[in-house]
Amino acid sequence: SLNALTAAYASPEMFENAPRDPRDDIFALGCIAYQLLTGMHPFAMKASNEAAAQGLEPEPIPDVDPAAWSVIRQALSFDRETRTRSVEDFAKGLFED
Repeated sequence: SLNALTAAYASPEMFENAPRDPRDDIFALGCIAYQLLTGMHPFAMKASNEAAAQGLEPEPIPDVDPAAWSVIRQALSFDRETRTRSVEDFAKGLFED
């Protein structure tokens, strides 16, 4: 009800006032996972709408299994339709593939 967000972790759709969707949280989860594994935010703490406008792409994470990188990269998609759909899918891709 507060419509509050943390700009560096909010999905692009949140800046457009789109109806909320679980994939907005998946974007934040992708940012946090990336930051935990690298020590850096995937878009240098820029808001996702700014990062998208600048054409920024997260650097691949060295020494991470390609399947794990793929699910993290998908979670960081600026397009909700191509973003990982659920926490279950994220965890499966990260730990089971």
